[in-house]
Amino acid sequence: MTGLKTNTGVAMEIKSKFIENFANKFDTYLKASNLPDEIAQFKAKAFGRVLSDQLPTPKMEEWKYTNFAFLNKYNFELAALPTLDCKTVDKFIFQDLKANVLVFNNGKFCKEFSIIIDKDLEIITLSQAISNGFDWNNIKFELASDVFSNLNSAFFEDVTFIRIKRNSVIEHPVHLLQIFDGNLSQTSIFPRAFITVEENAQAKFIETYQKIGEFDTISVALTEIKIAQSARFDFVRTQILPDTHILIARTNVEQDRNSVFNDINFTLDGKFVRNNLNTKLVGEYTETHYYGFYFADKNNYIDNHTFMDHALPNCFSNEVYKGIVGDNATAVFNGKILVRPDAQKTNAYQSNKNILLSDEATINTKPELEIYADDVKCSHGATSGTLDEEQLFYLRARGISYENARNLLLAAFGEEIIEKIEIPQVQNMLSELFESKLAGKLR
Repeated sequence: MTGLKTNTGVAMEIKSKFIENFANKFDTYLKASNLPDEIAQFKAKAFGRVLSDQLPTPKMEEWKYTNFAFLNKYNFELAALPTLDCKTVDKFIFQDLKANVLVFNNGKFCKEFSIIIDKDLEIITLSQAISNGFDWNNIKFELASDVFSNLNSAFFEDVTFIRIKRNSVIEHPVHLLQIFDGNLSQTSIFPRAFITVEENAQAKFIETYQKIGEFDTISVALTEIKIAQSARFDFVRTQILPDTHILIARTNVEQDRNSVFNDINFTLDGKFVRNNLNTKLVGEYTETHYYGFYFADKNNYIDNHTFMDHALPNCFSNEVYKGIVGDNATAVFNGKILVRPDAQKTNAYQSNKNILLSDEATINTKPELEIYADDVKCSHGATSGTLDEEQLFYLRARGISYENARNLLLAAFGEEIIEKIEIPQVQNMLSELFESKLAGKLR
């Protein structure tokens, strides 16, 4: 479409208006950011990768069910920081849950609205680290293999480092409240966080997404989690967003010996949602659980890509994702398990089950096993279909209306995932929202 000269002086063709929009902003943004040279150079390299890679196309295996041409109609601005108020924040927190609350406004940590109860929970932002003379060499940023992670690296406003100290148990859940503000213009937001759970530590995190304002917004998020030896980390993410928000999120996890990681992802709404969840098991006797639920309707698109990388022996992983797809919506599940040659005695299981509510609804499911070790127990399976007619008949024969019978069966289908959440207040909230969605009352 247009050409851009890179820092090598070579003209590079930009093939999409979406990328061109950010190319037109990058130099001005970088000059105004006043960052240390090391970080500025990293951002420049990351955006060079964006220009080189361009937007993914359906010809690429990782994106074969996705056409990003729709992004070209937007003209996203870089996120400003509109002033939050207590009333807005209070509306989005759990009123009956005593928790550490970390509030983020368009990806930037807001200390003034956050509540930290547990002393072993440590938070520092990149901007704070720079102003305190923090040694850049102690912060490790790497270029990514996908264009959206590199776009995040090029444009993140700040980075939040969260540390759970060694041998500590965070008594109260940690609520990450992400507020996306579309009051001023079409806005792009690039949240970024590093979470470190140190040796023998334990913590439960909840991440919720909230959108305010009428303009369209896009968030391209990158979260990196390191779970040390004998640590346990539970991560619950709820994604209930209006049709004016696009969410593209990547979570990279590394687990050391004897650690446990539980990830629960619950998506009820969103115009376009793409979740990438990748875990590398780099120590023996690690345990990993993925639980996911998605409900796509209208013309929405929800895509979950997961990757479980077994690198060493004697590890266990279990993955259960379930989905409901109705109207003209599309859902995607792509789950891959890789068992490397050294990962003997691996136990790995994966299941994806889907219910289609209309003839126009689409589900693309692709479970994958790639095994290079011979002493393993691995299985995967996927099913897609309509509601069980016999169960519907059984309920209706007892005087229950078709709509109520349908909703009872769908609620039971989703409750299996909700029940995995060990925080009652969050569990109750999701049950209520799910029931509202089934009744057509959500948003």
